Formats: sequence, structure tokens, C-alpha cells
Amino acid sequence: MPVETILETPGSDIVLIREFDAPPELLWRVWMEADLLARWFGPEGFTNHDCVVEPKVGGRWQAIMRGPKGTEFYQDYPIKSTIVALDPPHRLVAAGGSEEYPDDWMEQYNSFMAADERETSVDIVMEVTLEPLPGGRTRQTMRQTFKSPEARDAALKMGAEQGWSGSFAKLDGLLETQPR
Repeated sequence: MPVETILETPGSDIVLIREFDAPPELLWRVWMEADLLARWFGPEGFTNHDCVVEPKVGGRWQAIMRGPKGTEFYQDYPIKSTIVALDPPHRLVAAGGSEEYPDDWMEQYNSFMAADERETSVDIVMEVTLEPLPGGRTRQTMRQTFKSPEARDAALKMGAEQGWSGSFAKLDGLLETQPR
């Protein structure tokens, strides 16, 4: 049965809610262990290298996504964030920007912004909360907060929802292989 990812867009946020057939402790591991993060993070067809997770406030949460070879997306997309809050295994908050993203990505993103709203980096605060559910399941809520509703809308036009949904589909597959 397909798993639904619920999208909400309050204020300047993208909120994606999805239930997983795994306990919060396992979901926490796949967010906080670099080798596991590398196996699921990023849209379908993307891979990761140089994943680093330093599980402490002030630590790095980083993945360098690489687009699929032979496509217009075949380049690196560095996700470099700093952990600003942790409550294992229930809550992760990390803040970062897209300073090192390819120029063509930023140009396309800015094409969706008003001239006076254009950015040199898309700054995002990501909050992941993991809520235990009956039967060893977890409700994951992933919230990305942008500087404005316009910045959020540009990210959605760039495929943020589809990218995260693809990541979560890969995450489902990874969770099936992990010991409980």
C-alpha cells in the first residue's frame, strides 16, 4: 500500500508529514548516522558523498548530493547545516544555506522570485520531529522554514516536495533492511 506524504505550507514553511513502519529510535539513526543518511537522502537517482553528522549542538549535518549521471542535474548540491537543537530520539533542528549550490540552480530558483526578493543563498531551518505511534511506528514531521512565503514557493516550484517524497521512498526501503 503506498504511503502518503502530507504537505502543508503555513507561513513561510514547507511541512511534510509521513508515517514510517519503524520506531523513533531507528528513524533517529538514519537521520544522525552519516553512513545511513548517505543511503536515502536526496531525490530519486541522486547519490551522496562526504556525509558528515556531528550529533551535538553546533555540530555539522552535511550531505553532498550528486545528481544522476547523464542528466542536466549531474553536479554536486552541497547541503551544509549546523545543528542548533537536539532532543534524541525525537527532535533535530539544523540551519544552513545553499551558498555552494551550482549557479544555474540559484538562477532558476531566483527566476521564481520578484526582482527585489532574489537571493544569493537560500537559508533554511530544518526541524525533524519523530512521534512514536502504536505498533512500533513513527510519525515524522519535517519542517523547512524559509525567510518568506515567496522563498518557500520558489523552493516548491523547484521540486522540494517531489525531492523529499523521493527521499522518503528511499528511506522506506532502507528501514526495511535495518535491524529492529
